[in-house]
Amino acid sequence: MELLQLRYFKSAALTENFSRTAAQYMVPPSAVSQSIHKLEMELGTVLFERKANRVRLNEKGRLYFQVVQQALDALDGGRELIQDLSGQMCGEIRLMVQTNRRIVTQAISRFKAENPGVSFAISHTPVSGCDAFDLIVSDSPPNTGTLSRTLLLSEEILLAVAACHPLAEQESVNAATLRGERFISTTPENSMYRITTAICRENGFAPDISIQCDDPYCARKYVEMGLGISFVPSVSWQGQFSSQVRLLRLLPGTYTRDTYLYRTQDKYLSAAAKLFMDDLFDSFRSTTPSKEE
Repeated sequence: MELLQLRYFKSAALTENFSRTAAQYMVPPSAVSQSIHKLEMELGTVLFERKANRVRLNEKGRLYFQVVQQALDALDGGRELIQDLSGQMCGEIRLMVQTNRRIVTQAISRFKAENPGVSFAISHTPVSGCDAFDLIVSDSPPNTGTLSRTLLLSEEILLAVAACHPLAEQESVNAATLRGERFISTTPENSMYRITTAICRENGFAPDISIQCDDPYCARKYVEMGLGISFVPSVSWQGQFSSQVRLLRLLPGTYTRDTYLYRTQDKYLSAAAKLFMDDLFDSFRSTTPSKEE
């Protein structure tokens, strides 16, 4: 039994896909499949249910995953502890970033300039097994693990329309009057899709989504081209639109998106990760005060 086998197993259990695990470790999918098959042979039992392009842990696999996860976390924590004792700022910081990517990216750039020995492993796609990450930036609570959270940013949701749109001359608009409008939205994995459907549902209708894409830059361009309107976060998308787009306040009341920093409470956090966490707080404090929860 080899350490890399266990890392392949843990990743495959979380992604439920050998190809994604192979991409993560930059090896052929066959290498992952053969390694896990060898692990199953050594244990004398099958760990996964294999169906088409998806794999899923069976009962024995789930039990073994708990043991492997604890063992790998202990090994990784021990490595980070020794690195911290060396007094050098090094190691890897594992991030999941689902919202406010621009602010986080700027924070990473500044941190790397001052700490070149630290590397980052970043995921922008929600995955299970959140304890694989040191820090998570998200507006929706991860569904696994015992997590603490700190509010990073509470930002108002605005309506973006092209300058040629009939609403462009207004400063605000009642959300209920947007029934029948064409909407530009991100994909369901993105928080802006959830916010769009939630605001429309609250006002008694389902949004007519004419264009849905997973690239925020393209979504903004589609609005600029007059192909639809879009609900947008006021801070994280600040300055991202051209002069051909107008931003209107929504009525009644104020709709907001709250972004939190999550971390697993009992997971060892390296000195580098702690320092970067402080830098993140500073980056977000420049836009709004944070408060502990």
